[in-house]
Amino acid sequence: MIMRNRFDSSKGLNVYEDQQFDFIVDREKILQVLISSKINGSAVGVYSPALGNAMFITGVEEVILADHDTVIVLKQYDMSGHLFENYTLSLEDILSVYPFNTPLKNPFLDHLEKGTDWFNIINSTPDND
Repeated sequence: MIMRNRFDSSKGLNVYEDQQFDFIVDREKILQVLISSKINGSAVGVYSPALGNAMFITGVEEVILADHDTVIVLKQYDMSGHLFENYTLSLEDILSVYPFNTPLKNPFLDHLEKGTDWFNIINSTPDND
């Protein structure tokens, strides 16, 4: 797939067209990319009709190697904050992946501001009186 980046002023965002992406479609290589994402905590683009009609950038929570099937448990969210209804997939359900070198950031925690009460609660330590 080829895409090129351009700014669409009517939408106020970048649109990607004509930039080269080499999606991985080989089953063994897909599994390698998913295991690597799990080990490294890196983001991975996953295309599966079970998720929807798009490639979602997410992470891998668990890879379960079973006798007759390999089960992939994805993070429950993607990088945009979209929550998946179904985040447990058979390897057979995944048609292609695209590996990223960047770590997957939780979009919900990423939006917490340091000055808010939630930030202080999450990062507080209990008193040892």
